Amino acid sequence: MTGGVLSLLQLVISSVFIAHDPSGIIANPVKLGLSIQSIVFDLIFLFQKLYLYRDAKDAALEDDEDETLGSRD
Repeated sequence: MTGGVLSLLQLVISSVFIAHDPSGIIANPVKLGLSIQSIVFDLIFLFQKLYLYRDAKDAALEDDEDETLGSRD
């Protein structure tokens, strides 16, 4: 996520503040596309971890505890 954000920030800074030409942002479509793709890809992973599979770790821990308690008997 950091790499995509910093790449996009570098593109904006070099186009707007250094070259004083905002059209430079879309003049480099490969860098723009890769940075946006990287950010979107990382957001999908975060969504999966924080929303879709938020209870998966708790369920796995409960299964491990049940197996451990069962082996003591």
